[in-house]
Amino acid sequence: MRITALKPELASAGFHSGVAVLDNYWPHRALRDAARHLAAVFLLHTDTGDLAGFYSLSAGDLVLPDLLGGPRVGASRYPVLPVV
Repeated sequence: MRITALKPELASAGFHSGVAVLDNYWPHRALRDAARHLAAVFLLHTDTGDLAGFYSLSAGDLVLPDLLGGPRVGASRYPVLPVV
């Protein structure tokens, strides 16, 4: 198995997980999200070169008071927490 970053020429590689949301993301949004730097998309290839799966990473943030239902004493001095 090997992992590579998504490239335009690989975006049309056949991948079917059986999960509609994942199967829709792959051909329609993965390349666009990677090109816009909204996500880093990686592919998992079998030893024969077939596509076995993919994953994407994207950055965001969480507003701590929103998660806790309002400000809390001692919760954190940083109200916005980065997430991946």
